[in-house]
Amino acid sequence: MGKQPKWATHDRQQCLIRIWTETGDACLLGHPLCDNPEHYLYFEPKGVTVSVPVTLPCQSTSGNPIRDENGNQLYITLYGSKTVTAYEPKFLRLHERRWQSAIKAWQAEDRLDWQNERQRLHATNDRRVSSGGQFNGVGRDIYFDRQPAYYLLAVGVSGVTLKPFARVRLPSSYMALDVDLPTLRGVSKNARRKAIRYGQTKRIQTEVDKAVKHYLANR
Repeated sequence: MGKQPKWATHDRQQCLIRIWTETGDACLLGHPLCDNPEHYLYFEPKGVTVSVPVTLPCQSTSGNPIRDENGNQLYITLYGSKTVTAYEPKFLRLHERRWQSAIKAWQAEDRLDWQNERQRLHATNDRRVSSGGQFNGVGRDIYFDRQPAYYLLAVGVSGVTLKPFARVRLPSSYMALDVDLPTLRGVSKNARRKAIRYGQTKRIQTEVDKAVKHYLANR
């Protein structure tokens, strides 16, 4: 047996059965055993991308108009794109049309439930759960009070700016900050290597503390 789609709960499948029981093989106009093929014709809307010509005046790199030998402005035609609604003809019975409408509504409902659940989880700010289950009020307060202001992830030299920087993560968050370390620029290479290798130095800590406080005060 193939895997059922997520929308296909037991109650929803029973609803589809009820729709079939009520309509049977009726055409889209509700006629049972209808012999008119046009009554089964349904035009389903769908978005399609089409080309759109756009005519622009030719200009030089300095912005001056480019003209032909007779002094007439030259133009160039480019092609953009836009989405329009097209209607695809299909042959459906009434119960199939109602099934389509019901399934689309259920899928939209499931998407909304998923988005609400995701927002609810993010609202907890990635707060971790103890092995015994959810935090109680006191345990949660103790846990967050004991957290440091940030976690130092790495210290190195940026491959883009070629300047020393530190990467830190804020507690109970996915947010990571890259902090420039200007105090390491004037020191010797040997001292800089040691600072980068061991990470926790007073210079680095001072710069990171200042950057994190500035971020928290201005976010």
